[in-house]
Amino acid sequence: AEDITIKVSDQGGGIPRSGLPRIWTYLYTTARSPLPDVDPDGYTATTVLAGYGCGLPLSRLYARYFGGDLQLFSMQGYGTDAYLHLSRLGNEEEPLPGQK
Repeated sequence: AEDITIKVSDQGGGIPRSGLPRIWTYLYTTARSPLPDVDPDGYTATTVLAGYGCGLPLSRLYARYFGGDLQLFSMQGYGTDAYLHLSRLGNEEEPLPGQK
């Protein structure tokens, strides 16, 4: 096989079609802000790491760095399918800047 593909699916309502062109943009998020849950004294029971708009762009960047790709297909009102494609080990070189 040339590569490996991992599929992750959810039924979390999907991404609105109007937001799809921006999902790969840093700092764009569809998640609600965690700030209303913060205690006025600055203490929280848990640390929220979701909704900052870095996960999808960074994940795709890492996938491409390792010779693969990340694709998302979303159906608003139902859920999202994410496909992570990675090249099999052994026949790809690390893509370094300035390398011909």
